[in-house]
Amino acid sequence: MAVQELTIAVQQNLFGRYSVGHFEGMLVGELAETTGRKLRIGSIVAVEGSLWMREYRDRQGKKVNETKVIMDFIEVKNDEKK
Repeated sequence: MAVQELTIAVQQNLFGRYSVGHFEGMLVGELAETTGRKLRIGSIVAVEGSLWMREYRDRQGKKVNETKVIMDFIEVKNDEKK
């Protein structure tokens, strides 16, 4: 089964202050195979899916929180202006 991991940058507006947040995403199966051919760095995408969260301790004993977007749908909009 094909698996593709990627990072999604999201522009955020909080009380008129803009920033960029980054989220880890995962595509699985046929969606990973077909989308991987269309994506480029800087591609504009629309995604739908669910959040997957876990907490663990690394080798040094530090607590690590991980959140990923498991994508059920992704639309690549490469032809649009950024």
